[in-house]
Amino acid sequence: MRNWYLQGMYNLTHYGQYSISANYNAMLGELNKLKIVDLIWTSIAQPRHRMIMWLAIQGRLLTKERMLRLNNPVDNEICCLCQNQVMETQLHLFAHYTWLGQMKAGILPWANIQVYICEVRQVLTRIKRKHWRQFYKEVVAAVWSAIVYHTWRARNWKLYRGTIVNSEIVVAQIKIEFTKGMTLFKGSKKAHRSKVDSAFFYLTSFLSSWRPKEPFLEGGYGFRCSIDVMVLLFDNGIYSLPKKYYI
Repeated sequence: MRNWYLQGMYNLTHYGQYSISANYNAMLGELNKLKIVDLIWTSIAQPRHRMIMWLAIQGRLLTKERMLRLNNPVDNEICCLCQNQVMETQLHLFAHYTWLGQMKAGILPWANIQVYICEVRQVLTRIKRKHWRQFYKEVVAAVWSAIVYHTWRARNWKLYRGTIVNSEIVVAQIKIEFTKGMTLFKGSKKAHRSKVDSAFFYLTSFLSSWRPKEPFLEGGYGFRCSIDVMVLLFDNGIYSLPKKYYI
């Protein structure tokens, strides 16, 4: 920084003032822009889903493999969610783990989405390259973000609480979260431009006004009543997203 000052390389504003942000960006230089960032920080996905997805995209989730690379002691590097005796890596959790297959079987047919499960960033890249409306891309990316988040949360619950989370309960919870989130776009211009099915918003409005009675697991990880409602409304084909996507 001293050399920058002596050589006069620091940037001033139009008013002749020193700008910290402008000089910080100048010191960083030209950086590669992440092209899929508009599919991560969307208003459709929940904030907690967006945060975990952002960390996963950068490879910064504290898996056991990453903790070993950071020279942090780990009692057992084996994945705690499966019985395959493999090291817990991000690729294993979000691409090869059987839990993800169960989530895919429960969520993707309901939403009429077919996603080729691979590395987290590659899935979003495939979505980005599709010739869909931006709103549809954000919807599919939000579903993928929810799957990644709940897989990571199930891992944390098993590792730190010793609680085994039922995948069927998580599937029901994702469906409720997703339908409630979509109600925010009922009258939005983005939804109107994308020609989103009005029946979807009617159904999500019904779900938003409904409240479960008895919690099934600690922390709101699913409800007895919600499973029955999801089976009735979704698994029997009463509603699905208006278009079928292939990634």
